[in-house]
Amino acid sequence: MTASQQTLLKIQSLEQLYRTGYHSDTIDTTIDKLIAIEHTHAKQVLARLEATLHRFEEEYKLSSEDFFRTLIDLIQSELNI
Repeated sequence: MTASQQTLLKIQSLEQLYRTGYHSDTIDTTIDKLIAIEHTHAKQVLARLEATLHRFEEEYKLSSEDFFRTLIDLIQSELNI
């Protein structure tokens, strides 16, 4: 069993406990902190991706929209669509 599967089983166990009326301030606080950490991490990853995208657009003087349209046109012409 992978770590992800084990984590999912643990989360499901907590869900079952909470559905029966169980409550823990420690679990509530810990989950809030985990979500905040993951949210911060996701925002950091997004900022890095946006910076990389901006550098790409500047380097090649091509917006993402124009690049995508050109790519779609090329694929369609190659597939004779």
